[in-house]
Amino acid sequence: AWRRFRRTKEPVDLTLIEKAQVRTDGLPSSPDTRHVSGVVYETRDNERRPVAGVWVGWEPIMDTVVADTFTDTEGRYRICGLPPERIEVFAVRIGSRQPVSRVVQSGGDSIVDLELP
Repeated sequence: AWRRFRRTKEPVDLTLIEKAQVRTDGLPSSPDTRHVSGVVYETRDNERRPVAGVWVGWEPIMDTVVADTFTDTEGRYRICGLPPERIEVFAVRIGSRQPVSRVVQSGGDSIVDLELP
C-alpha cells in the first residue's frame, strides 16, 4: 500500500536550478519505492525527436498529481518515490490539452518512453 509522508518542521536544503539544467540521475531511492524514467519524444518526418520542457507525472486519483517533473533538454525524465504497484504515468506539453499516458506494470524501476501527438 502507498504510504503518505508526514509533515515535519525539520529544515531542508534546496538548490534551485533552471528546468533546462535538470539532471535525471543520482536521485535518492528507497527499498519500498521505485523510479520510472524514460524519454518524451515526437515523431517528425519519420524521425524520433526528444522534447524538452514537457510535464510528466503520476496521479493515483484523477486530477491529484502526487509526483511530477519536467523533461530535460534531451527529453529525459525521472520520477522517484513511486509505489511498486501497477500505475499510469502521463506527459503533456505545457499549454496543451492532449496528454499521453502509459501503464507501468507492477515491479521495480522501469523505463517508459512517451510519444507526444
